[in-house]
Amino acid sequence: MPNFLKSPRTPLLLSILALILTGYAAWLGRTTAGCFESGTTLLLASISVLSIAAVAGDKLRLQRGLSISLFALMIGMVGNSLVGTKLFAFDLFPDTRYATFLVGLLALNIVGLWRSSFLARLLSLALAGGGILSSGLNLAPFAAEPSQYTWSLAIGIVGSLLILANLLGAAQREHFERDASPLWSSSDPLLRSLRTTMIALMAAIPLLLVYAWMQPIVPATATTALPLAIFLSLAVIASAKRMVIGALGLVVGGVALWAQTAVTLVLANNSGNPAAGEIALYYALFWGLAGLSSLVSGARMATPIVRMLRSEN
Repeated sequence: MPNFLKSPRTPLLLSILALILTGYAAWLGRTTAGCFESGTTLLLASISVLSIAAVAGDKLRLQRGLSISLFALMIGMVGNSLVGTKLFAFDLFPDTRYATFLVGLLALNIVGLWRSSFLARLLSLALAGGGILSSGLNLAPFAAEPSQYTWSLAIGIVGSLLILANLLGAAQREHFERDASPLWSSSDPLLRSLRTTMIALMAAIPLLLVYAWMQPIVPATATTALPLAIFLSLAVIASAKRMVIGALGLVVGGVALWAQTAVTLVLANNSGNPAAGEIALYYALFWGLAGLSSLVSGARMATPIVRMLRSEN
């Protein structure tokens, strides 16, 4: 995890940034703002203010409650797509399979946060980080164009920032690691690397599903995306349970993820469709970073073995 995210001041700065961005979101939504847009913006502004107070006062329970409320808000938005309610002029989650997956994942995560699960915190950080990157990339070309679409992306960034702000702090980390194995609270470089890899892969897995179900620009890799997502999910769960095969799975999955990324990029850029190449780059950013993190973990795991072999020679 980058060092700036470990700074004790980072959660407070993220909360303040989220509050500022609610103003930007309100500006983006001003042309189409109805009760839903105005109410959601006001709600996130209120959560931002509460987050500033909670972070500044080390109110750990309030921070967890605010994080749970944000995930519940996400479930409400995704759930509306499933039941056919038109909150947006566009279909926010057009694929029923992905929307169902997301509702289930978010619901499980809420239960995990309520029970102070170590894995739920990592998943929350992964979803928030992925949300910021995904929404930011999609918003960037239209950042000065007010619309319901750009408003929804800005709101996604605000919510993700608030989740990070409320769950990043050292005291919060210690709380979630309290009932986990002492192994996961270790400062050992390998274990730190494995934690980072788990977060990166959990951010990449939903993008594999989006690619397989919603944007299969390269049919050859669209068919491998779903099995790879399942494999990586099992590896993350096994790693959280301190199973050696899980850690090995993270590394093997990372190599497979890099292969998925490389083949997708090559075939998309050779398809003759410029848009396909741009879309492939979007996915490559998520998959490539996660794959790189896996390879770093693999190198750290192999280092003691290499040293032992060299010492015997």
